Amino acid sequence: MGGRTRRRGVVGLLLPVLLAACGGGPTESGGVDVAALRAAVTPELAATIRADGTIPLGELPGPLSLPVIPEAQARELAIAVMRQEFWIAGSLAEDRGGKPVDFATARPCGPALLARSPVVDLTPDLPQEVINFLGARWLILFCDQAGPAAHIAVAAHFPELRVGEDGRLLFPQGRGGSWFEWTGVTWDRRVPAMSTPEAAVLGTHAATGGRVARAPVLMRVPGWGGIHSVWWTPLEQPVRVRPGRDEPRDERDLFWGNMGRYGDAARLLVGREGGRSVELEYEGRPIVLRLVDGMPRELAAGSLGGGQ
Repeated sequence: MGGRTRRRGVVGLLLPVLLAACGGGPTESGGVDVAALRAAVTPELAATIRADGTIPLGELPGPLSLPVIPEAQARELAIAVMRQEFWIAGSLAEDRGGKPVDFATARPCGPALLARSPVVDLTPDLPQEVINFLGARWLILFCDQAGPAAHIAVAAHFPELRVGEDGRLLFPQGRGGSWFEWTGVTWDRRVPAMSTPEAAVLGTHAATGGRVARAPVLMRVPGWGGIHSVWWTPLEQPVRVRPGRDEPRDERDLFWGNMGRYGDAARLLVGREGGRSVELEYEGRPIVLRLVDGMPRELAAGSLGGGQ
């Protein structure tokens, strides 16, 4: 868990409005079939769908374990990371198949997304690096003149991290790391349609036949990098699903995303049977943290019934 962490993540989690911000692509409803979207959810959730075909993002029950920095601060920090071209240019170009980012024109495009922590008992007495590593993350997409270029993840529970008057990051001494992660992204027509909350609802409904009962919540996954997150799309009624090659079971809490491999197609994901906590070791000290109720420790590709 280093200070300037960088892990490869999935291509950006885009809201429909980002398409117009980056140039090209559908506008307004983002190409969403509103009638199909309403049919994929319960009547209560259908009543919240906006006229432009977007669905409000969901919230987890109960408060966040720790305060979250404002979106504006996260955006400012992400812009400062993008100014550190010598840190990140090589890895972003590698993610983009050798295509460099045009840093001169790269700007935030669209709203930031808050990916919620999978654990419930983050407390101020934990090491800051552990809080950063497992806590919520702001995800900020950057576009250059050619379209989507990079995604920056910012630790959401670290208000002391600031930007100086010269626009450079000010790193507090002795306060841990895992502040940021980044990945390069490229324009792929598949990706925006699959990674919106609306597409997560439609995909979950198409895969199961069940109606989604709660607005999607963007969640981090234990053991996955902070950039890669999945949509939690719980159903109205349980369906029989098989996680990977495990035994099938009845499940309501389903997820939509990919398995953390860059550029893979999004699909139905199901939690595997396992513990209800995350265990890690920090400087020789064992730490055990409880998972959010309904959040699995591990996800697997899901199939309906007993098939593969």
